[in-house]
Amino acid sequence: MHAKRYSKPVVVFAGKVKDAAMLKEAGFQEVICINEEKKDLALMLKEGPINLERAVRRYFHENR
Repeated sequence: MHAKRYSKPVVVFAGKVKDAAMLKEAGFQEVICINEEKKDLALMLKEGPINLERAVRRYFHENR
């Protein structure tokens, strides 16, 4: 992983996260689910682009 070689953090934004702990153990700094768990797949796919944008904005606002 190039990011690890250069000591750069890697953040995962995903539509659904089953095991965030495993991903963090693999070297990812943060694992962020962009969707609410209780929505159906069709709705999550439809809202995915806006949810991704919101999650990224929120992440960078909180981590300035």
